Amino acid sequence: MSMTSEKNWKKKVKEIFSKYESKIVIFLGMVLMAVIAFEAGILQGQKWQKDPMIVEVPAVVAANSVDSGNANQAENVSAKTESGTPTENINQKNPAECVFVGSKNSNKYHIPTCSYAKRIKPENIVCFKDKADAEMKGYVADKCVK
Repeated sequence: MSMTSEKNWKKKVKEIFSKYESKIVIFLGMVLMAVIAFEAGILQGQKWQKDPMIVEVPAVVAANSVDSGNANQAENVSAKTESGTPTENINQKNPAECVFVGSKNSNKYHIPTCSYAKRIKPENIVCFKDKADAEMKGYVADKCVK
């Protein structure tokens, strides 16, 4: 840059600043206030942050709330003995050992070789000895059951 263009540039900046001085100061003051308010909000939010709430529901209560009209529902949930160890659940077996299988999260029952039955998580498997047993517990046949 030449010396004259540099002087012209400085002169133009001074003219613009002197012409809009009050508006520039107000704008910068507003930006500064917004930044300070934002940072104060962030600091207050960190101070007020609470621990997450954890809701613990016993398994028997949760199972009964899903189907309160089913008297046999408690059989499908693992109970704890007095020593605190879970008892083996009779209705949760290997799907290949059951005549029909269902899920705790569904109302349909399947044959153990059905693709839907193979997708059921082991902890959600409910075994049935026959169709009548499954239907008595509120399950309906899937399309793989004939």
